[in-house]
Amino acid sequence: MTNPFKRPFSPTVKLIFFSVLLGLSLIAYVIVNNKIENGKMAEPVSEFVDLSCCDLTELEGDKISLTVPGEYAANATEESLAKTASDLGYESITLNDNGSVTYVMTKDQHREMLDNLKSGINQTFDKMIGSADYNKITSIEANDDFTYIKVNLSSKNADYKNSMSMIQFKTYFLLYNAFNGTPDAKLTVEYFNKDGELVLKMGSDDL
Repeated sequence: MTNPFKRPFSPTVKLIFFSVLLGLSLIAYVIVNNKIENGKMAEPVSEFVDLSCCDLTELEGDKISLTVPGEYAANATEESLAKTASDLGYESITLNDNGSVTYVMTKDQHREMLDNLKSGINQTFDKMIGSADYNKITSIEANDDFTYIKVNLSSKNADYKNSMSMIQFKTYFLLYNAFNGTPDAKLTVEYFNKDGELVLKMGSDDL
């Protein structure tokens, strides 16, 4: 499978991505890449991350400050976060007292982060289509911020097994919107049967 993070990063930075295989993952899209490489992106998720700590603030000099839940930092230490910030060219990555993590970076770096995260999530959705867990799903279409997802089915109705894909959709919706700085965003997922009829509609609060 093609690695969505292969460019435009330098060989040095790409080594950081693969360090997740050693348990050193510190950036959300690095975690996504690891799961893609190991085919584990569609594993069931039983709990959702609380985004209440998320904050995106514009700073002087075309920079932003982004705070995300500590769950997306893979139990990182202050030292490892500082090294990652240096390797990726961020101004800083700080571990806060409440366990959250704050990134200070340029707006271009933030856009690059979101682009890579988006690529990883969309690639994961492609893997879900027709898989053993979601065998009736024929296509998955998401908008740019993953607040709306359209699922097409080959069956007449959305059975329990395939409707459980909603768990995965919410997981990646939360992940993207944490790093997008939009924690209050709402998710809508619509399932359409083989005749193009809407057979199931679910939202963020349904799980």
